[in-house]
Amino acid sequence: MRDPSAAAVRRALGKAIRRLREHAGISQEQLALESGIGRSYMGRLERGEASPTYVTARKLLRPLGIGFGGLGTELDRQLKK
Repeated sequence: MRDPSAAAVRRALGKAIRRLREHAGISQEQLALESGIGRSYMGRLERGEASPTYVTARKLLRPLGIGFGGLGTELDRQLKK
């Protein structure tokens, strides 16, 4: 399997974050607020236009009630689509 491009990983990560957020029943605005990040940045992350730093990813995962393992699993799932 060929390594995906950085853009493909960003898009898959955005889709993974969106799916996890929706599964948790949290709005984009609420997740941004609880994570302490801007709503517009949250939108850019979900659209795959930006990549979160490690610290930002930790902030996003806490309100979702998952760790990096859960995010990695969902990211792999999105990359296989």
